[in-house]
Amino acid sequence: MKQGVIAFVSALLSMALFCGCDKPTENTNSNKGTLFLDFVGDYPENPIPILTSSEEEIRRIINEQPNLICSDSLYVMAPESASVYEFTDYSVHVPLFDYPAKQYQKDFEETFKYFFPNKEIDPEYLKYKNYDSETYEWEYGYVKDKQELSDGVCFTYDETPERPEIWNDPVYLELADEIGGGSALINKGEATRLVGKTEVDLYDNSVSSNTYNRLSDFEPTVYFKTIAEYSPKSKKSYKLLDGEVKICDAVEHFENYINNAPISTGLERNCRTEVYSVQVLRVDNDTYGYYFHTLQSFQGVSFEPVVYGSKSPYDYDGVRGEALMIRSDDVDYIHQYFGSDWTADVKACKSIVPFEAAIKNISDKVSKVVRFEVRTVEFVYVRYLDKDEYGHINIDTYEGRVTPAWRVTMYNPNDNLMYVCYVDAKDGGNFRYFWAKGIVNITV
Repeated sequence: MKQGVIAFVSALLSMALFCGCDKPTENTNSNKGTLFLDFVGDYPENPIPILTSSEEEIRRIINEQPNLICSDSLYVMAPESASVYEFTDYSVHVPLFDYPAKQYQKDFEETFKYFFPNKEIDPEYLKYKNYDSETYEWEYGYVKDKQELSDGVCFTYDETPERPEIWNDPVYLELADEIGGGSALINKGEATRLVGKTEVDLYDNSVSSNTYNRLSDFEPTVYFKTIAEYSPKSKKSYKLLDGEVKICDAVEHFENYINNAPISTGLERNCRTEVYSVQVLRVDNDTYGYYFHTLQSFQGVSFEPVVYGSKSPYDYDGVRGEALMIRSDDVDYIHQYFGSDWTADVKACKSIVPFEAAIKNISDKVSKVVRFEVRTVEFVYVRYLDKDEYGHINIDTYEGRVTPAWRVTMYNPNDNLMYVCYVDAKDGGNFRYFWAKGIVNITV
């Protein structure tokens, strides 16, 4: 089953970042056992210009560098302006907060009603899990068999039978134990049904079976062939099950849908789910689906899109989600959506360096004997975990520092590798880079 890997991935990000910001706003995060609203943070609005150049000007600036050339399919992801912050964030789990079981069940039921408006929760399929802080073990069971639920409980709703030879339109909803975070799995089952009776072992290739796949384990890209990958702004259209739809229109529908989904009571929404790229999957001979790669966006600026893993410090991606649309008016499958980031020590940045200064710094730092092809230009938040004097991280909260940076990916034709370069948004300094294979080129 898919699980959020935010904390694990963040442990790999030990980059030292700094940002020139105003003094921190007050935050009452020490009162962790009561209402969550105070812990989320206070964000003074201070919009500053970020992307001040047009795409044509960006191309010109890149081509002016002696060792850089702009790709024909340059992908730019940066807001024209936004309130930019430096902050500390946390992974806040239900058991740590003794979240009232009745309230969390109410939140779960509200979320269920949003994603499945034509269904009612059947007690036969509602499961719970609860962490025992004394035994350090999880307790699992059905809610109907429990007289009273302990605070800090989590819920899963799974209508998939143990041996699903017959398909009765089951649905699945899981909200993991991060209140308001990104851990969620919603599967309405239509794409799973279209795949048919087959199971796939991800390690031993395809294994024939007389059952349908479990909704909790569904992997769209395993079963449907990828045709191409596009920018969310693309006007290219493909035929879905109910007709042809432009990619940009599908993205708009999905983002409106997911960013109006409920988050837990007591939280303010300070994050959004944004589409970073769209993978087109062939569902049938002449029909397709849009597989959205999504990011957490905090107050107008996205977290960095880590979409690769080979020979890289990012073996897994912890800030990315996915969703599959096979009809123009609905979303069949969603893995992770974002509503709230748990923050403290929030500082509003007074200014950032323009892209021109950042790209010149990158050009100065990389080899002069290679002509790198610039594929993407992004303004993003980058996160790294705080460590104590022994180099350990807090595995209860996974506290990390988040700072803004310019992120540029470049192709090196000499070694056939992609280089991912960063400079801090404060002054265009602190250059660092990583290399990786197999980064997909997004078509605009």
